[in-house]
Amino acid sequence: MLRAHWQRHLAVLVTTIGFVVLLAPIILPPVGAWLIVADPPLRADAIVPLAGDRIRVTYAGRLLAQHRARWFAITDMQLAPRAANKPYAQLVVDQASREGVPQAQIVIVPGTVATTYQEIQHILRCAQAQGWQSVIIVTNTYHTRRAGAIVHQIFRNSGITISIQPVANDWYQPATWWRSAEGWRVTLQEYGKYALFLTGYHQFAGK
Repeated sequence: MLRAHWQRHLAVLVTTIGFVVLLAPIILPPVGAWLIVADPPLRADAIVPLAGDRIRVTYAGRLLAQHRARWFAITDMQLAPRAANKPYAQLVVDQASREGVPQAQIVIVPGTVATTYQEIQHILRCAQAQGWQSVIIVTNTYHTRRAGAIVHQIFRNSGITISIQPVANDWYQPATWWRSAEGWRVTLQEYGKYALFLTGYHQFAGK
């Protein structure tokens, strides 16, 4: 009896897993796709790769090389103790310079940030101080929904035109995100942080 009972449960489990595997390519891509947004292309005064993934810096540099902006703005992010022997902003300056961004076009956004919300606030203040009328924001694909919502909220009524641009050929893609643990991690994280943003808990919305 007990053996038959467990065999039935095992059969149900195997069947359920089979259905999930079969349906995953259908039901999961839209979940990832919802996180990805992009504004129309723009020629701007400045381009800013949001702090974090190095690929954001690389892609922003490519856009600068295409004359999409005049200035390359860099934010400074809090790093864990002993994470590096230089401030984050200097690490980005070093990377951007190696990848061809002219030092004369680099602008350091004043202040150090810990969250995306803080970062966008600092970018707005810098843009106003510099007299920029348009800014391109570059970030990973999965980050564009939340970052875009924050940007458009903070820049609202500023008179500054904003364009959110996802990194081209980013590792996170709707068709494949669910095949890796990292894909699941960032997807769940972004949905959670977006929900926190909508409720007004900006200080908890994270990077």
